[in-house]
Amino acid sequence: MRPTHIEHIGIRSDKPGGFDPFFERVLDWSVMPLRSNGPEGKNRLFPGGETKIELLESTESGGAISRFLEKRGPGSTTLPSQWKM
Repeated sequence: MRPTHIEHIGIRSDKPGGFDPFFERVLDWSVMPLRSNGPEGKNRLFPGGETKIELLESTESGGAISRFLEKRGPGSTTLPSQWKM
């Protein structure tokens, strides 16, 4: 087995809407609506070909996203890839 491509890049942020102008104007990517990501957060996907960028925002203090931001600050958290057998 070998990876064929990165499916998406997950980035935890305390202000995910702040990235919108960059994706819209610089990369010319459409901004997808913010959606629920379970009880502790919201996410927004930016389609960029085979690889998407996912911005995660905490909605619950003490949840996994909130704890990550408190401990490490904003940044990349996931790089799931597609695999070919």
